[in-house]
Amino acid sequence: SGKTAAVLGSPRLTNEALYLLQKIGRAGLGTNNLAVAGIGTGEDTAARAFGLDASPASLGDISKADAVFCAVPDLEGHYPSIAAALRQAAIRGAAVVYGPRPPQVYLRWLKAATEGRKASELKALGELKSPKLPAGEDAAAADADWKRLQAAASPLFIADPALVSPADMAALADILVLLGKPGSLLLLRQGPNAQGAIDLGMDAFRLPGQAPASSKSALHALEKLWNCELPSAPGLGGAAILEAAAAGKLRSLLAWGDAGLDGLKLKDVFAVSGEWLTPSAKHPASVVFPAALFAEDAGSFTSFDRRVRQAGIWRPHGSPQPNWRVLSDLARHLGLRSAETLAALRAEISSANALYAGLGWEKWADGEHDAVWKAAFAPVLVPPAGEARKPAGFSLEDSVSRFARRRLSEVAAQGKAAV
Repeated sequence: SGKTAAVLGSPRLTNEALYLLQKIGRAGLGTNNLAVAGIGTGEDTAARAFGLDASPASLGDISKADAVFCAVPDLEGHYPSIAAALRQAAIRGAAVVYGPRPPQVYLRWLKAATEGRKASELKALGELKSPKLPAGEDAAAADADWKRLQAAASPLFIADPALVSPADMAALADILVLLGKPGSLLLLRQGPNAQGAIDLGMDAFRLPGQAPASSKSALHALEKLWNCELPSAPGLGGAAILEAAAAGKLRSLLAWGDAGLDGLKLKDVFAVSGEWLTPSAKHPASVVFPAALFAEDAGSFTSFDRRVRQAGIWRPHGSPQPNWRVLSDLARHLGLRSAETLAALRAEISSANALYAGLGWEKWADGEHDAVWKAAFAPVLVPPAGEARKPAGFSLEDSVSRFARRRLSEVAAQGKAAV
């Protein structure tokens, strides 16, 4: 039964591998229990605010902005390249306001943005109360930043949906919509291909192309493309999948990449795993495949600003097959039609995912290539009060730290052996 199966992936897998994972889950195992570490489950606030769960702004907009507001804590630690770009913006003369603010500050700005507008324009926001700033927060400084934002010709907000509360994200989006600058939001993503996972439908609530999993028309189109019946029941997110596996509610689990299974106790689960490291004796998988590291894999990645890139392929001697090829073979053994070449696979993805249909990536030869997927954003006002809760995902840091600890232990052991 699809309700007792699940698939876990990694934001370090290629677009092609992520597409095949969700295809195996939906068409092969009959389940919508799909998740990738580091991305939220369910439609994110950005999807509700802009019609797409993607960044309206691009990396290049930092150099064009005259005022940048960064709501990402520890930017140097999470995104050092963005921190460097902000330093260059400050040197150029742009006003840079760094650091997340208390929710009351964003609500204060939102309240100010609604002043003088017709009630009919603000109906979607519901009732907005005047927030009281927390102790230690300077009202004059908050108001000065609001005036700076209002006066900016080219403002830019930078936020990471995984590090900012949904209510704050809604308030930021609403402020920009009311200022007539909805394209001035740069959304960062943890993991090299977290955006690709969202775009390719490796999620319980989204199909390829970011169509809702509940969309009958999108589901019918996929059924026609894949020539099979697909599940329509809502799926479980990452945390719920691991809880179900530990409680004995799952019977089969496919995990690929740094999904963090090693050391977990899974009750009566037949687990198939693609691993970067030799699994420990405590690994719960019944079958383990060698998975290609992201640095040696073949395929493409999508950056947080919607740029699909194909890097030059580094294939050291003895490296495993590209993940897309192994997963393609697995799909074939499950009775699914599967592409034989990367070009054919990309053509299939373009048929399933309208966002990628115009990339022209089917013709990319070996070497470096890139293209940006483009789509029309449809900004609307989202009431922050309705975004108070965030569906539970599972942490990217948890799975990556397990991988890092194991790898460091192996390196240390090899060093001792050499001595």
